[in-house]
Amino acid sequence: MDWTLWKTVENLTIRNMVISTNKLRTLLRTIPKLKTLELILRNDTEELLQELVDSHQNLEVLKLDRCYRSTLQMNILSQTVTSVLEYCPKLKTVMMTDTYFHSKSFYQCLARKFRDIERISVSCTTKSEMDIFMENLKQNVSDVEFQKVPMMGRAENKQIYWGPILGLVIRPIPTSPFHRQYNHNNYPTYAF
Repeated sequence: MDWTLWKTVENLTIRNMVISTNKLRTLLRTIPKLKTLELILRNDTEELLQELVDSHQNLEVLKLDRCYRSTLQMNILSQTVTSVLEYCPKLKTVMMTDTYFHSKSFYQCLARKFRDIERISVSCTTKSEMDIFMENLKQNVSDVEFQKVPMMGRAENKQIYWGPILGLVIRPIPTSPFHRQYNHNNYPTYAF
């Protein structure tokens, strides 16, 4: 493959496992102007994101969609995404659809970077994870009020948080009976 053809690419979507991890890592190294990366249904996400930390300081948009992993692999992935948040200073949009972390440090980092990031969409698996994010967010963003909104249906003991800043939304877990309704723009903050 002639990798030189990729040098002007700014937006890249990688879907499924059609291309091998090694080829994709090589590809990412040859795209110096990469601004948007979307990974869909990849099970090698942490290896690919490591390339971002090493060589893509200009990344502006990161999207992860259904990057399912085992618990152990998810912990590794959360560390890598945390590194991307820390070391990609131009990052403005983070959207994670059905990609779950059980990492306190990830939610703390996301809260610290909130002022620099314009749009955030994350999926939390438990209310405690949402609480971690919101408590750290309040510590770092003192001039913004956030509300707790009870979810409908069987998951009414869970909470959705949203704030007046466009682009912040913490979504309910997908098993919730409210999940499908929520995705159909019932709330204006889901405005990507």
